[in-house]
Amino acid sequence: MIDAYNNNITIFLTIITLIFGPDLTSELGMLSLTYLLNIALIEIGLNSKLEKISQKLKKYLRTF
Repeated sequence: MIDAYNNNITIFLTIITLIFGPDLTSELGMLSLTYLLNIALIEIGLNSKLEKISQKLKKYLRTF
């Protein structure tokens, strides 16, 4: 499920960035780009935390 979400958000970010990226003179373009970059950074952080927790869980389950 997370992989499907990652694929969807990546496609969405790519399309929106291609649409609004070149138009950095408008406020909508800058706000959209900033918002999407924040989403991407949050996603990267959450994926990192999820990976660490997943590794800890695998180590914990191996002990049983």
